[in-house]
Amino acid sequence: MGIIYRNAVKEDAPVMARLVEIASGGFIHFLFHDLIPGSSPLKIVEHGLGSDEEPYTWRNAVVAESQGKVIGISLSYPSSYHRITPGMEAFIPAERLDHVRKYYDARVEDSWLIESLALFPEYHNRGVGSRLIDLTRKRARERGYPSLSLLVYTDNVAAQRLYFRHGFLVVRQVDLGSHEYIPHEEGCLLMKCPLENTGKIQVNRW
Repeated sequence: MGIIYRNAVKEDAPVMARLVEIASGGFIHFLFHDLIPGSSPLKIVEHGLGSDEEPYTWRNAVVAESQGKVIGISLSYPSSYHRITPGMEAFIPAERLDHVRKYYDARVEDSWLIESLALFPEYHNRGVGSRLIDLTRKRARERGYPSLSLLVYTDNVAAQRLYFRHGFLVVRQVDLGSHEYIPHEEGCLLMKCPLENTGKIQVNRW
């Protein structure tokens, strides 16, 4: 059976949370572990995605579905939302936010940010990620944004290959201190894809 692509609905929140957890590479557990007694980081993310509170809501997601099951997600929104908010400061311990402050300070202004792009592993290499990027690109254009942006772990070479193929360029490297929950020694890359760019793709290498 083929794969269909659609806007997410609120009922997708539990499976979307699992996919966001995959995309985070430990980031979610770092921020949210032990914050609410009896509630896991996954449940905290699920609650957020099931809400209508911008930007972390099901309304900002496109999903891929196979045989009635969600298998992939692209969660995206304006890059201006990528910051440490007063709500985060009230909820998350200061030492955790200090650890990731450079990550949240890194953005491409006036761009449409792909916050999470993820598939369950058994659906890799089927073109699903590419189609989700294309649909996210369409969203950004419809909303008048001149570029897409994202942050990807420097050691996630497979994801970078996908982004390079879609016209993303490296803007700069972003420090992100290693931690037992975030086992990525080399930080992240901030990447940008100009939506008007139809020429040859230049690949910046680190």
